[in-house]
Amino acid sequence: MVFFRAIIIILFAFYVYAQQTATLSNGDKIQVFNDGTWKPFSDSSIVNVAQPFDSSCEALILHEEDKMTGKKFAIAKEPIIVSKNDDKALVISLQTPYLKSDNNIIMAIKVFGGGGCIDENEKIQILFHDGSRMELRTDNKFNCDAKATVYFGGVFGKKAELRELLQKKISAMRVWTRNSYVEENFSDDNSKIFLYTLRCLTSQ
Repeated sequence: MVFFRAIIIILFAFYVYAQQTATLSNGDKIQVFNDGTWKPFSDSSIVNVAQPFDSSCEALILHEEDKMTGKKFAIAKEPIIVSKNDDKALVISLQTPYLKSDNNIIMAIKVFGGGGCIDENEKIQILFHDGSRMELRTDNKFNCDAKATVYFGGVFGKKAELRELLQKKISAMRVWTRNSYVEENFSDDNSKIFLYTLRCLTSQ
């Protein structure tokens, strides 16, 4: 089980820009290197879901700068790994395209176990703790890299959906692929990290 989740992190390191650390579902932290190798991570200054939850923005997000354009953006310190078994997982990354951008947010999801191809305008269904539901449509082009991406704000709209995500805790998420779907229940830590990371990103 630990080996499979480590493989997820290694694969996802090539997908999320500037992502270097991640937390496994058992609370262990690992550091991922550009060559795909990894080792246990011991820096206790970064949030660890095995410890009491720290909702401060310093614990949840990093500020980065695109060295080619000079534009600054914010990104979650770690991907959110949502998985209940060794076969399927959703690995979620949150970031801003750049700061001072009318609360624009990019939600990128790497899907494991539901087939590799995801169509443009594919469904992402969300169940909240209060029983309400939301359906989003992906903004990515068709791909067989198991990537589902949703943009909030700007020309993409979805401002009402973003406001709802900023107010409610997620209970479960289902991401559809061309052949099937992956549905995972969020742990309490998953829900809190998603909610507070999103709030930090929109406050930048």
